[in-house]
Amino acid sequence: MRRSNNSGYLNNDDNPYMFWRPKLGYYSNPSKNAIFYHEEIKATSYDWWVFVQKIDGKVVFNDFRYSSQTSSHQSGVRELMKKLRIKVDVHVDRQESLDEFGSLKDFLPDLYKKMFDLLAMAEHRERLKDHTRKWHRSNARDLLKEIKGIERAGGKISKTQIESIRKEQYKEEIDRAEGIRERRRENARLLRTSWNNETLNSEVSYERDVNSNDAA
Repeated sequence: MRRSNNSGYLNNDDNPYMFWRPKLGYYSNPSKNAIFYHEEIKATSYDWWVFVQKIDGKVVFNDFRYSSQTSSHQSGVRELMKKLRIKVDVHVDRQESLDEFGSLKDFLPDLYKKMFDLLAMAEHRERLKDHTRKWHRSNARDLLKEIKGIERAGGKISKTQIESIRKEQYKEEIDRAEGIRERRRENARLLRTSWNNETLNSEVSYERDVNSNDAA
C-alpha cells in the first residue's frame, strides 16, 4: 500500500473512490457527500447520516442499506478502512444515525425486543405458514448474532432487563392471539344465532302457510 511521501495518507490513485483532501483534512468521494474523518474514525453520508463512529472506544460500522447511494458510500469507506488498516469492532444494522447512540448498550433493548417479537410470532401465530415461521426464526438468529457481537465488544444490559423484554413481547403476542381466538368464537356464536333465527323464522312461516291452507 503506497502512501504519499510527505503526509502519510493514501495517494488518491490507491483509492479511486475516496480521495484524500489535504486542505479539508478528510477523505471524500468526488461529490463530497460521503466523508471519512480518519483521525476520529467517523464516516457520514450526505453530512448527517453517520455510519461509522467510535462508541465506547470501539469502531462501529452500520451496514443498514439506507439507499443505493448510501450503500455505495458504505462500500467506498469500507474499502478505504481496509487500506488504512482500521479494524471494525462491531457491525450493526440500524436505520438510525450512529450519533444517536451514546453507548454500545443502547443498541441492545430494541434488538432484544425485535428478536423476542419474531420468536413469539413464530411460536404463537396458529395460522402462520411454515415458510413465514422459518423466516421469522431466521431473522431472529441474525439479530442474535448482532446482539452477541455488541456484547463481545462490551455492550451489556442486565439479565433482568432482558427477561423483562422477553416477557413483555411474549405477553403482547399471547394477548393478541387470545384476542383473535375470542373474536373467532364471537363470530361463530353470532353465526349460530343468525342461523337459528333464520331456521326459526322459516319454521314459523311454514306453520303459518300450513294453517292458512287448512283454514281455506
